[in-house]
Amino acid sequence: MQIIECFASNRKIYSLEEYDNSLIALITRTKSIQIFSPNKCKTLKNIYSDLLKEETTALAFHPKLDLMAIANGETLYIIEAKQHKILETIKTHDGDITLLSFVASAPYLISGTKNGRVIQYRYEGKIHISRLCSFPVNRAGYRTIIHDNYVSTIASNKQYVASSGHGGALTLVKFNSHAKKITFSVSESRINSIAFLNEKKIIFANIDGVIFIANIRKNAAIKKIHTQTNKIIKILPIANTAYALVISKSSSIMLIDTDKRKVIKDNFLTFKKEISSVVLFNENELLILFYNNTIQKVLLKSQSDLQEYLQKDELPKALQLIERNPFLSNTQEALKIESEYQKLSKKALMYLITSNNMKNLSLLKPFETIQSKKDDGKKIIQAHKNYQQFYQLFKDQKYALAYALAEKFPALKLTPLYQKMEAIYKKHFTQAQKKLLENRLEDAKDLLRPYMTIPSKKDLIHLLIYQNTEFISFIKALATKDYETVNKLIKQDKLLEEIPSYIALKEEQSQELQKIKVCIKEAQIELARKLLNKLSDASLFQEELESLKKQTQKAQELLDAYEKDDFITCYEILDEQSELEVMQLAQLLETHWNKLIDGCEIFALDGNIKSVQEKLGELILIKTRRDKIGDLLRLCFHSKIKDELNCGNFKSVENFIYSYIDIFGKDSEIKQLMHNYEKASHQKLAITTNNNEYKARDAWIESDFFTQQRYS
Repeated sequence: MQIIECFASNRKIYSLEEYDNSLIALITRTKSIQIFSPNKCKTLKNIYSDLLKEETTALAFHPKLDLMAIANGETLYIIEAKQHKILETIKTHDGDITLLSFVASAPYLISGTKNGRVIQYRYEGKIHISRLCSFPVNRAGYRTIIHDNYVSTIASNKQYVASSGHGGALTLVKFNSHAKKITFSVSESRINSIAFLNEKKIIFANIDGVIFIANIRKNAAIKKIHTQTNKIIKILPIANTAYALVISKSSSIMLIDTDKRKVIKDNFLTFKKEISSVVLFNENELLILFYNNTIQKVLLKSQSDLQEYLQKDELPKALQLIERNPFLSNTQEALKIESEYQKLSKKALMYLITSNNMKNLSLLKPFETIQSKKDDGKKIIQAHKNYQQFYQLFKDQKYALAYALAEKFPALKLTPLYQKMEAIYKKHFTQAQKKLLENRLEDAKDLLRPYMTIPSKKDLIHLLIYQNTEFISFIKALATKDYETVNKLIKQDKLLEEIPSYIALKEEQSQELQKIKVCIKEAQIELARKLLNKLSDASLFQEELESLKKQTQKAQELLDAYEKDDFITCYEILDEQSELEVMQLAQLLETHWNKLIDGCEIFALDGNIKSVQEKLGELILIKTRRDKIGDLLRLCFHSKIKDELNCGNFKSVENFIYSYIDIFGKDSEIKQLMHNYEKASHQKLAITTNNNEYKARDAWIESDFFTQQRYS
């Protein structure tokens, strides 16, 4: 990897932020921000602002647009950075803002407050859109007052906002529908880093060095990676791979495999200075800020580099690249490169065997600088020296000795002779199975006796010969498609999974299940049903089969509801069965919903309650999205009350406040508006006991006001 000394500053830099597609903002503790080009490794300009001061509590830049946000306590500013134009000034009342994060794919800014609240803003409007969640998560069924509350980290993708705070829980919310809010309460320690691995999977880490990986669904199994580091500050998934970089308060960067859930290298990158912040940009370039205010750029190699080496037939360079960058090892290019290398090794060995000419080993000479390949030439020479003995043992059918020789000199496994020996073993094993089923145990033993001492074969052969009751039960269960017994026996002895007939059947059924998934995705429901009926209950993947049956049924219900223009049912089915999101119809429905919400939010920011109701129409009744719809209706009232208050229309404000409390109850948002009204009007609101009650967030659906408006 190429490491470039990129920048040094005499100012204290405490953060790097991606900004405006290809730039980086260097944030200092003075009244200036340096806009930095990582490609040119130089500062392009400085942004000076009187808004940046000691009272500044949070700062964020939009990764794709020319926007920045500054929070000074409870006051939030949205700024066009290049022109330093203040677009919005928002007075908030949810506690000092300590964390800000723009959503790259939508016009939203997410804030975290010292009161533990996560608030969604639309940066064209001056009022928050939704309270997404609050920390600590209520685990015990009662409310607790926390004096040192916080939101520790926020991340987002195209659909979800993920956040964590006091108590260590992580909450995911779909910001456009609020359907299926998901909370993972697996860490009691502070979580400082969250990242989305893909649309279906999330990764996060706590300060104790435990990394958690989970699918984005309720009651998902949480997988853990225990590391030897603590104070993890950032996780950076590497695009198009199963790998991620883990950054902690140290002088090294860790590499992990998120599929295998293990640490690949504790010190994947090591530096002489302690790391302060890291940004991964252009998918394969790292910008690393150190505590001594210097910046280095590290160029990670990519799949395109491997492809280039393949095209130029430069295998040594390609293998060296894979060795230095393990995250490339599972790519299609890497697999092809390894295959080409094995062909070359086999060619060198066969040349040596047939011609006895050591010069042919020059084929492997260029690979001697590669750690994992440097001894392959010696192994081939050893294999060549022992080939005649190997051949004679094979010819004399002394397979145990031949296998032992191949284990000692692994390059012998590259020969056609070894492949032929493996084919003979599989044939004998299949014949032994038949003998056993015919109750001819001694004949089965005779067939497998030559292999009984071979380390890679003996355990399975021992199972067949000496635990033949279980083995016969297993084979018969496979033959009769009694997969309940098959799975039960496998739980008792995992060796049964190595039986060739079981491996072949498992692969065949796995392919069938994949076909069913494709049919559901393409709305070919009848074909999906036929394939399901073909598998029936006779499947090794019973749990997955039942899930696909349910998905097929729900997919048909979705199509039927769409045919009847019953869009309420369509959305409720999608929220209940998230696996259907891959269907084209589901994507069309969600695109329509997103446009709908986009328009409703603009109306709501203007306080236009009627237009929001008209735009939503019957969809206002969607049960699974009531949280989002309720937030839109609340926002209408908030906006209207503030506008009327600014105009001094106190009687109108009073009526709207009373209506709000009747519909939504007395929540923290209306309490602040009541305070503002009483301060401006010098009048006390007459709040009775009945309308002073707390109401559930979805209680608005039953209000008299809403019912009248709905049917008017």
